[in-house]
Amino acid sequence: MSHRPTVRPTPGTLARPSWAARRRAVRAGLVLATLALGVAACNDEDEDEEPEIESVRLTVTPPGGTATSYIVRTSGATPAVVVLRSGANTVSAAALDENNQTLALESDFELRLVGGLQGETEVPLPSGLAFTSNGTLTGTLTATAPGQRTITLRMYHRGERHSDFDASFATTVQ
Repeated sequence: MSHRPTVRPTPGTLARPSWAARRRAVRAGLVLATLALGVAACNDEDEDEEPEIESVRLTVTPPGGTATSYIVRTSGATPAVVVLRSGANTVSAAALDENNQTLALESDFELRLVGGLQGETEVPLPSGLAFTSNGTLTGTLTATAPGQRTITLRMYHRGERHSDFDASFATTVQ
């Protein structure tokens, strides 16, 4: 029967851990590091999460007229045809959540009014309409010819280079 002698460290030195003990320590370290990264990733996602835009309140003030607000939705129809008058109509937009409560958006959101979309490419407005942005979520929609047209409203996030909301609605120019 062979007997292994017990090796004891000399005073002032540390004993070397066994391979099994080293493996357990490495595994425990990897588990803790993975958990720490997972928690950090979850916290980062929560901070960067954008509000979900469910609809947009579009307010139109025609030349010499009073403001009228319309709710534009991606699903279902916009309740009424948006009426424009010939000339410069001031427009503004407010993003709404599922309860029609106003969402606070970052300053790099922009209202865009276009003629439609082909994939992600914006199609120009139909003839007789022109949109000029006056600020983040405001602009002037100039109508020069009477008739009915369809417009696509976009809530474009400039910082991330994508639209967070696209919906089309009918207009009548008087």
